[in-house]
Amino acid sequence: MCEPSMADWNLGTGGLRIECEGPIAWCFIDRPEARNAMTPAMYLGPKRAVLAVNRDPVARALIITGVDDVFAPDGDMGGKKVAGDEPVPEELTHELLAFLAIHDSTAPWARLTLRAA
Repeated sequence: MCEPSMADWNLGTGGLRIECEGPIAWCFIDRPEARNAMTPAMYLGPKRAVLAVNRDPVARALIITGVDDVFAPDGDMGGKKVAGDEPVPEELTHELLAFLAIHDSTAPWARLTLRAA
């Protein structure tokens, strides 16, 4: 079972969290009070999760999902932060975001979008 430690699984924000089920790591977008709208620091967290899964000797896959009935609508237009948000660079470039890390990942990943019945 993968065991997230603070050093290896720090996602840089309190708006994301990791849970493990055997070799599967789950990255939860966890900001239900804002319907999971992402702060700037939250945009950097999925890249950290992908890199951590690739370093972890037990984790074999990453699933990114949202809590409640929302995945992530987009960014928080109010520029708000959540507890635990680390500072982010003035300009978010594609090198800082998850896209390249996902593309280069040796572990499979999935995005799980929840839909209301």
